[in-house]
Amino acid sequence: MSETIKATIKTKDGTRSFALPLKVMSAKTQEVLRGFFEKKEQVSIEEVLSFLISQSESNTKNLEKFFRLQEENSKLKDNLKEQENKLEQLYKKLETL
Repeated sequence: MSETIKATIKTKDGTRSFALPLKVMSAKTQEVLRGFFEKKEQVSIEEVLSFLISQSESNTKNLEKFFRLQEENSKLKDNLKEQENKLEQLYKKLETL
């Protein structure tokens, strides 16, 4: 297996090839980049920019979802703590009976 992903980008000045090192990216990023760069022999700079924008928008949506879930998790923890306190009070009442 190669240590890089070959990225060939066609610009109006010609074609430039890059070897993107795998060691600096996650397996998911490797998968996404391979899918983008390896399905064509070369891509245009416009395609690269469009790809970057779509990935950025996807990441933003995922972050928003993460923060929403984190907020819901916090509310659930607070609710759980409240329920535990109520249970503790009920146990104390039961003990006094």
